[in-house]
Amino acid sequence: MTQMTLTFDAISEDTPGPKWAARWQRSWPAYEAWYMARGGDTGPTRLQCESALERYMPELVPVYRRLVDLAGGSDRAARFLSTWCTPPYLGGCSLAAVADQNEVRLVRNYDLSPELNEGLLLRTEWTGRPVMGMVEFLWGLSDCMNDSGLRANRWYVQTA
Repeated sequence: MTQMTLTFDAISEDTPGPKWAARWQRSWPAYEAWYMARGGDTGPTRLQCESALERYMPELVPVYRRLVDLAGGSDRAARFLSTWCTPPYLGGCSLAAVADQNEVRLVRNYDLSPELNEGLLLRTEWTGRPVMGMVEFLWGLSDCMNDSGLRANRWYVQTA
């Protein structure tokens, strides 16, 4: 039997800065290899990725630009960080919810390979609102919550 060890980290950084940049430096080589091996370089151009972000999530554009700068500004990093039309990486999740008059119970199986688990809990105020969640693609959040208690299973409660 093969044994795997996962290490989890937590970062609190109000604005994108040196803590995020250090995590980028640590994680990017593996992500870049994954991205290239799965055809990421044949996907949308940087301009197409940035245009999609500007159209669908304009409130995140300043954060995105800061992250791209911290990541060194390469075309590949910019396309990756846009999260627009990335190569497929997740088969799906299983979810069951049961509710009665007093409580709701949620069971969720996140069908993600352990090799793709970033193991990072991130707390930020990147858009002016405190949020915290588990990271995907180095800045998207899953299983996250903002300071108003809005919880989401997937991506960007930054502005909710």
